[in-house]
Amino acid sequence: METRHEKNVQRKLQVKKRKDAMAKYLRSQPLRPINTCGLQTLQRALGLPLDPCLLLRVEAQEDNFEPERLDQEACSRAGQPNPPVPLAKSAAGAISETTVPTPGDFDSQEPELLDVIFIAIDFEYSHYSPKTGHIRLREVGISMLDTRDLCHQSNSLKDIISTQHYRTATDTKTFLFGKSIDISQDELVLILKRLLCLEGESPKPIRDLILVGHGLGFENKVLKGLGLDLNLAPSVIEIFDTEFLGYEVFDKTFKCSLSNVVRKTGISGGFFHNAGNDANFSLRAMLLLACHRYDPLKANITLQSRLEMYRKIAQL
Repeated sequence: METRHEKNVQRKLQVKKRKDAMAKYLRSQPLRPINTCGLQTLQRALGLPLDPCLLLRVEAQEDNFEPERLDQEACSRAGQPNPPVPLAKSAAGAISETTVPTPGDFDSQEPELLDVIFIAIDFEYSHYSPKTGHIRLREVGISMLDTRDLCHQSNSLKDIISTQHYRTATDTKTFLFGKSIDISQDELVLILKRLLCLEGESPKPIRDLILVGHGLGFENKVLKGLGLDLNLAPSVIEIFDTEFLGYEVFDKTFKCSLSNVVRKTGISGGFFHNAGNDANFSLRAMLLLACHRYDPLKANITLQSRLEMYRKIAQL
């Protein structure tokens, strides 16, 4: 007859076996692709027109933009397959079709702001194994912008973006946007699970989410290592990387580190590599990258107002 101790040992072994099997399965699945040429899709999501007549003239060298080559380089740096692997049929079926319309689906002068939540994430870690996907997180930064809040004029623009900084270690850089929250890695995983399946007020359906970050190939892989496969998150309708957006807006020769993108877009930044700060800066840089090419002299009053609102939010 087994003792209580032996039963506990067997139970722990079974749990470990199930976790190892799940981790092995997730590692065998392709990663959710990141939109490497998504500037126009982002502008549409923000309710900005795509009429080329409203844009500033760009230099000819930007016509040679090569998103596929840049995608391969970024994936190589992040340890992803090179080139990116397309979604398997089983994975693709788990994701709903994106609700972001194509450029031809709306009147360029009066586009509608989409009802989505932008979520920027950033991770800092002390150990990562590409072979097993195991990671020891030190920090997780989450920054959010709900487009519903943009419709309420009573809301203060400085409160539109909310940012949290979670940490499992205390020796971190200064968090600029609030108070750091000390937490365990297991609790962090639960927070991320809830975040990716964020629900509106009952009985409303799950809200559409757009994931944002800088160099997101790594975060994408880490999420899978934590058992969070974005292929199984139908609420995430798009994934934007400010690195690729920077290449589209400036040019392929621009060194798109987060600090460079922040400085180039005019944001006052500092204390980079704090996950909370980086998530906040990524979200704000995304807004300014989307607005960067518009010529204010060609914009109507509605567009001028919207561009000014985004710039104020990003530069507060």
